[in-house]
Amino acid sequence: LQDAISASQGLTSESAQADVDVAVQNIKNALDALKLIPTIPEYDTYDILFVGSDLINDEYIFPYLSSMIELGQGKELHLQYINDGIGVINRLANHDEISGDNDVYVQLREALQERKWDAIIIQFSRRCTPGSSVVESEFEALKSIYPMLTENTDNIYIFTLNGSANPDVFTTGEVAYSKTGETYTATAAEISEFFRTTIESWSKELGCKGIYYGSAYVDFAPSTSKPKGFMRALCIYYAIFGEEMPDGTDVQGTSSSGVKKIKAAAAKYCLQATAIDN
Repeated sequence: LQDAISASQGLTSESAQADVDVAVQNIKNALDALKLIPTIPEYDTYDILFVGSDLINDEYIFPYLSSMIELGQGKELHLQYINDGIGVINRLANHDEISGDNDVYVQLREALQERKWDAIIIQFSRRCTPGSSVVESEFEALKSIYPMLTENTDNIYIFTLNGSANPDVFTTGEVAYSKTGETYTATAAEISEFFRTTIESWSKELGCKGIYYGSAYVDFAPSTSKPKGFMRALCIYYAIFGEEMPDGTDVQGTSSSGVKKIKAAAAKYCLQATAIDN
């Protein structure tokens, strides 16, 4: 476009027709070039991309969250996961240094080009235990890939799972907390709280929001897979949309008393926090 403007500015009433033709062609070329700029497709579905630990890949999330979004937002839900293997965030950030094909990086790049995502949810790794160097490396890795995520959407969230009383199984290369005899050096609740405060800090620096399922789980821990899936789905819905669960949501597989307790715990850490953020 700048070339076309420059060519046009030099024209006068006495300019040769050839100069006019050149200017016109420059404009046509510029317009043709604009047509070649790729656009990210948008769909009628509500599209959520999960990136990070495969612990979020819960088959029971989809039916519950799908029901909520269809009733509350009038859209069908489309989910995709980029979570193959361990250390996904670090592998995404260091893809140039990894020998061979880095499948998760290719998957993420293609996913971001394939469609405009309504929300991207990053799964915070449970390897990030207090005192572990994994915490700093995970955050630095996340910061390095964050710009490519924001080029696709502004709606980015970090999801926390609940902690474990013996978290060394989730720590790579070192043991931040370990079992000594029959005594644990940290409780599941303490580590879940560490997850929450860490994500609060990260979210403020990055400009995203947290989904504090782990903290809700500490308040009320569902005992079976379906209620856990319902709680995860509800925490996601609360955090993204900032509104109550729609009437008529399919809650099969979860008792009425369980639904009530899950709603209270999820609202405390996800719905109320969203209202404060907004």
